[in-house]
Amino acid sequence: MKKTTGKIVVMGASFALFLCGAGALQLERGTARAVILAVVFAGLLTIAGVQTFRRMKNKE
Repeated sequence: MKKTTGKIVVMGASFALFLCGAGALQLERGTARAVILAVVFAGLLTIAGVQTFRRMKNKE
């Protein structure tokens, strides 16, 4: 049950970040758009890194 809940949380966070990024693309070009996209990109990379680290840890 705990694994499933963790996966749902990760998927929800990823989807929320994706929606924020898609929404930011609707904004006019400028600093706010660039900052939002940078934060979304960093967040998605962080999630991917954490997931990779967990998978490598579990294989050991």
